[in-house]
Formats: sequence, structure tokens, C-alpha cells
Amino acid sequence: MIQWSYSLILLLGEAMQVFISYKREDLAFARRLDERLRTWGCETWLDVDDIPYATPGKKGWDDAVFAGLKASDVVIGVMTPESVTSKNVLDEWDYADRTAKSLMLLMLRSVPEKDIPFRYGRIQRISFVEDEEHGFIELRRAIAELMGVGPEKLCPPPPPRSKLPKHIGLPLKIAFVVVLAVVTGLFCDAACPINNPIKAAELSTATPTVVSTSLSPTETLIPTPQQTPAPMPTPQQTLFPAGQLKSLCKASKFEGEGGLLFLPDEQCDLPGVPDAARLTWDVSRRNSFAGCKIQLPPDLQVVGGATHLVFWAQGETGGEQFRVSLIDAGGNEWRENIQPLFEGAQRIVIPLSTFEEHEVDLDNLEYLTIGASYHLDQEGSVCIGGFGFGTP
Repeated sequence: MIQWSYSLILLLGEAMQVFISYKREDLAFARRLDERLRTWGCETWLDVDDIPYATPGKKGWDDAVFAGLKASDVVIGVMTPESVTSKNVLDEWDYADRTAKSLMLLMLRSVPEKDIPFRYGRIQRISFVEDEEHGFIELRRAIAELMGVGPEKLCPPPPPRSKLPKHIGLPLKIAFVVVLAVVTGLFCDAACPINNPIKAAELSTATPTVVSTSLSPTETLIPTPQQTPAPMPTPQQTLFPAGQLKSLCKASKFEGEGGLLFLPDEQCDLPGVPDAARLTWDVSRRNSFAGCKIQLPPDLQVVGGATHLVFWAQGETGGEQFRVSLIDAGGNEWRENIQPLFEGAQRIVIPLSTFEEHEVDLDNLEYLTIGASYHLDQEGSVCIGGFGFGTP
């Protein structure tokens, strides 16, 4: 049983608020940790997702971090040789110590005991060094313990690879594997593009149509095979007059700490999207960011039946990542990271419920932002447009 040095008081029925403290070199792991905590029912605070783009200077950044720490019940520290020498990271751990918040330390990479500050050497750590999945299993147990429930009450982690009991004879094992393969769809028929080169060729050149996924709040809809290009569907309610996205973005662009946003004048070709604009950014300096904050039409009301923010985007070189956010008149904002874009237009849909869950008032929207930051893709170019409210 893992024993923790700090106590947690939770109101019955409230989600646990978790602050993720890490060194920037470990952002990829911090994102995996963030995703896993959310599947367990926790609310998380991660700097790259929860600090607004336009936060001014170091003081504004420090104030945002302090607010995140203050609102959290638990601080999870990612321990590495780099993080134990980082003043910012240790300040966050110290705050948890001073305020009697629960502090959980995850050993991501081995740190010699002599290099661990004395006050943290007494806290038992969960090791992720040898086996990351085992580390998540132990963390899940610890989270459940803090919440006063059994681990089974949390959403379970992905199941391990199935193993057949040793006492089953070889014929039964073979039969079991065949049935399992059929049930899980491992035997594709002739329509499966993996086994059918003609279908695969059609898939690679098809125009995207609406095919919904449920893997994440931000859904990149996948093209389906079709013989001739079809017109892109229009949303039920467009947000900007046709052809004005580029001028609106130019008039409202922001650049901070060395970030640059370019809006080239050459044509941006996104078939069927008349307001498509090309956005090119360079945010390769640490902590840099850039984008545009476009004012929405006054008295904008989401039409009945619309459930998603929808738009079209295409990576110019492939792999671009950026963010889109909605901001209400009270300044409440929620930003969604758009997964990497590759060649070929993709329809992006974000559930409006995601914004509502983070206290954005959809009846009083004021701005839409498109932005990039150092923490995502440092350089990129996208063709983007067709913003509106609609359904997948």
C-alpha cells in the first residue's frame, strides 16, 4: 500500500483537481498523463492548455500558475534529473508542501538519491522508469486511495493483451484465436483497403466527407472512398462572411515573445470553402506564441440543433498543430488542440459541450482565436476556413 505524506479533503461528488508539474522537455509524457487522469474522472491543469495565449510577461504567467495551484487538490510532480534542478518546478512542489496539498511524485527517469532535495527524498515515488503502463496502474491505485474508493470505481486502464489459460489444449487455443480474430475484425474482407490495393488507392485520393469518431473531444474526420469529389458540406451557421477570414485575422493578429504569424497574399485553395486563409507561423523561440483573435458578430446566437464548432483545415507541409478557442463576453476561454494535420483537407469538429463544461457561455460569445505556440508545432502553415456551428 502506498502511503502519502499529505492529506486530501474532497467534497463528495466533486471531481479531483490535479495540477501537473513537469519540466518542458517532458511535455509528451505530461500530455499522456493528462489524458489518463481525465479518463479516471479527474479535472487537470496543464500549463500549455490552461494559460491563455495573450498572458502578458512573466508576472502574468506566474499568476496563472499560482491560480492553477490554488484551485487544485493534488499536485503531481514528474521527477527527472532536469526537474529536480528547476526552480519553477520545485516552487510548485514547495507550494503543495506549504499548503498541505497532496503531492505525488512520479519517477520518469532515474535520479540519484544524492540529487533529490532532502524534503522530497522522504516521499515515496511511483516509478515509470522501467514500465510506463505499470506506473499508471500504481498511480490509478493511489488516486483511488485518495478519493476513498477502490481502483475499480475509476475508469479502468486499457486491458492487457489477452492470454489463454495454460491448461487449454493446443486445438482449443487455435480455435479460440480464430474466433477472436473474426470477432475483432482482424480478417478484413475484400473491401478492406489493407487487402485491396484498388480500394486503398481510392481512399488516398478521396475528398473528405463526414465520418464521426469518438476518440477525443477534437475529432479529425476521416475521408471515405468515393469515385468523384463531392462538395464540402456547409455548417448550419457560418461565423464569418465569405472571403473575410483573412482580413479579420490580419486585423486582429497577436504575436508574443518572438512569435511570428504570416498571412501570405497568394491564393489558399481549399475546395468549396470561399473564406479559406493561409496561416503560416514561426514560434520556434521558447515560450513564443502567435495567432489571431477574431471578434464574432454581435449578438451571435448558436442556432438550434447545432452541436459542434466545425471548420476545414489542411496542412501545407504535413504534421501541423495549432489551437482554436472560443471566448465569451466575460473572458471565459477554452482552447482545443487540433491534432496534427497532413496533406488533404480535413473537417474538424469540436463538441460545443466541451466549451460549456469549461464555463464558456455560448449565448454570449465574443471571440474566436486561432493560434500556435512553442509547445505545439514550432513552424507550420495551414489552409483553414469554413468556420461555423453545425453537426457532424
